[in-house]
Formats: sequence, structure tokens, C-alpha cells
Amino acid sequence: MVNKKGVIEVQFNWIFVLIIGAIILLFFSVIILRQKDISEISTSDLILKNLEAIFSGAEVSLGTVNSVNIPKIKIDFSCNEYRIGKVPRQINVMSMFTPKSIESSKLITWTLDWSLPYRVTNLLYLTSPQIRYVFVGDSDFTKNIFNSMPNETKRDIYNGVGGIKNKGDNQVRIVFFDNYAGNGASIPSDFEDMKKGAISALNVVDNGAKEDKGTLEFFDIVDNKFSNKQTSYYIRKSTLLGAIFADDFEIYECVMKNSFKKLNIISQVYEDKTNDLSDFYSSQGNPACTSPHDEASGIINNIKTASGSFNSANVNSIDSYAKSLESKNKDAQLSSCAMIY
Repeated sequence: MVNKKGVIEVQFNWIFVLIIGAIILLFFSVIILRQKDISEISTSDLILKNLEAIFSGAEVSLGTVNSVNIPKIKIDFSCNEYRIGKVPRQINVMSMFTPKSIESSKLITWTLDWSLPYRVTNLLYLTSPQIRYVFVGDSDFTKNIFNSMPNETKRDIYNGVGGIKNKGDNQVRIVFFDNYAGNGASIPSDFEDMKKGAISALNVVDNGAKEDKGTLEFFDIVDNKFSNKQTSYYIRKSTLLGAIFADDFEIYECVMKNSFKKLNIISQVYEDKTNDLSDFYSSQGNPACTSPHDEASGIINNIKTASGSFNSANVNSIDSYAKSLESKNKDAQLSSCAMIY
């Protein structure tokens, strides 16, 4: 007769072994996963530190285009930070126009200055060879902006929407001029099969002001049609180019608002400078030099006030004030006075 007590003990031993084995496997699995996360975070942090050095170096290299090899990894951008996976890095004081995400083994950086009319800040543009820029328009202004793009970027220009072809790029940014597209217009048929988020569009409405200022319509793609997401504005060509590189309305608006804050601070510095020079020339009995600096002080104060908020009215005001200040600067120069800026 089989000993029931022995059978139960054997079964219990096996159950105990299975439980202990499962606990041991779980323990080591947790350790492995944790080490994997630590390794990924460490790698991401190292890449982010290198990117920070790349961006900082590019920001001060005015007018320079750089192509930089990096590990192929996805970088996500938002208003004031960029991240790899779960690891973020603050953009801080840089004015950086970027796509919402880049997944590439090469980055292209480019830097231009932004002046109104005195220099305010350097604007940094970021892209990759995997992003194609399609310009649509036949005006001289369209061709001017197209030719202003770095040779290192992948770009084409078409006279109309119908001729645009899909060349199998990972991301496509379509930039319309001359009112070639509007809200509700169909996207080119060649792009209908592209995955969601791979295609974005911008409509530039300059109203004859060309590169001085204008309106920007950021389009999303909904049911293979252009859908106007939000409207913004540009002032001078360097910020228009920023809207071309920044395929996301929120990123563009964020950079412009931060840049307006810098304009506000710089304007205060120039206002103080012109006031001091006006007082100096007045004390010297030199009205020919006192006048342009005295008038410039009021204009700069107006620029400072308008830079308090980024909107259409203030963009128009700053454009007008900046042109007036250019005239006063020439007056100061013709009178052999100290320059306003």
C-alpha cells in the first residue's frame, strides 16, 4: 500500500521547488531589466551631453552650417527641452528651431542672427538629411527663401502643387507661398500613403512685405487634407526660416516668445545707452547729435514695450519702429555722431 504521507511530502517538495525557482527567476529578471534601464539611461545621458556641446558650439558659429555624425537615435523636442527616451535636457537660453522629432545618424545645424535693427540673438536651426523640404511657389520671394536654405538640406521647388512627387523620404515639410494651398485643400496624391506625422505643411502669407514680416499658417494633415492648426507670425527672414525648420506650431511659438523676451532686455540696454549719449551731447551743446539720440530713445522704448507680447499687432509695430530707428542711426552717422547701434 502506497504511503500517502510520503506522496504528499514529495508533491509539497516539488511545489516548494517551483515556487523558489520562480522567485529566483523573477529576482534575476528584475535585476536584468533594471540594469538594462540603467544602461539605456546612462547611454542617453551621454549622448545628450554631447548634443548639448554640439548645440552650444553651433549657436555661436554665426552663418556656419555643420553636419554632425551621431548615433542613430530618436530625439524628441518640445518647447524648452529635448529628450532621448525618458532622459530630458533643458534648452535653457538658446533660441532653437527644430522639428518635433529627429531620427537620424546625422544632424545639420545652422545659425543666423536676428536683428531689429540692432542684434538681438542668434537663432539656431536643426534638421537632418532625412527631412525633405518642398517649396511651392513661383515668385521671386519664394525662390529667394529657397536659395537661402543651406546646401546640406534636402530641398526641391515646384511651381504648383500638381507636380510634387514623393521620393520616399522619412519626413516631408511642404512650404507654400503665393497662396497655393489653404485650409481644406487636398494633399498631393503622391503623399496619401505616408504614415501619420511624416508630412507637415506651412503656408506663408507675406502680403507684399516679403521677408520683413508676414503671417504663418501651420497645417496638420487630416483625412489627406490640409487642416489649419494655428496661425502665427514672422518678422525678418531669419524667423521665417525658423518656421520652415520648426514643423510644430507650439515649438515655433515658444521660440518666438523667448526671443521677444530677449528683444525686451536688449532694448532696455540700448535705451539706456541712447539716453546717456543724448545727455552727453546736450551737455556739450551739440544739438546735431543730441536730436537723433533723443528721438532714438523714444523709438527704442516703443520697441521694448511692443516686445512684451508676441502677436500680430506688436510684430507690425516693431517692424515700423525698427525701420524708423535705422533712419535715425543714419542721421547720427551723417552728423559724425556716435552710432545708436
